[in-house]
Amino acid sequence: MLSISSLVAFGSPSSSAKETTGLIKVNGTVAINGTRAESGQTLFSGSTINTDTESESVVTLRNSGRLKLGSATTLKLGFSESSLSGSLKEGSIDCISPTGVRAEIMTADGAIIADPVQPAQFRIQVEECNTNLSVRAGHVGIRTGDKVRWVAAGESLSTADASAPMPQQNNLKGKKKAGLIIALGAAAAIIIWVIVRNHNNNCTTVVSGTASSTTCQ
Repeated sequence: MLSISSLVAFGSPSSSAKETTGLIKVNGTVAINGTRAESGQTLFSGSTINTDTESESVVTLRNSGRLKLGSATTLKLGFSESSLSGSLKEGSIDCISPTGVRAEIMTADGAIIADPVQPAQFRIQVEECNTNLSVRAGHVGIRTGDKVRWVAAGESLSTADASAPMPQQNNLKGKKKAGLIIALGAAAAIIIWVIVRNHNNNCTTVVSGTASSTTCQ
């Protein structure tokens, strides 16, 4: 089994290659752009990685980002010195993005984004009509449409939950206020009715707080 924390040593290529390459380590059957991959093979931005059933791979990038692809996973990966991006079609990935590297992984129903201000570690699992995010560290969220729901370390969220409307606390308070106003109005109406009725019967009603007393002549 491969570990996402595995270190892969790079050589000393040109500065341009440092921004555009990574290395892959494989366990089982893994393909890059349709061609079977071997451990230690150079990976370029824009490559599509596919792991077979009961196979996995670890990608180590020059920007210190790392990804572990689980079995039956298809990922198109892009990266630069300050970014890590991809399109996850199926399967699962565990991702580590260092400080200063913005990570954004697209799925069919949303995008997982990591704030580059701090290092992040998270897992993405693509299921039928749903994407699950589990955050181990950092500031990571799910973007659906123009909304982003941030997930704290140690918590999980799915795109189904992220797209659900947020509870409208102000509206709930407004409903409570409206109910209170209606109740007070009803109480006031009852008191007025009692006062008018007692006036017709030459009675006097004294109201104090929530209690009242009536004296008739």
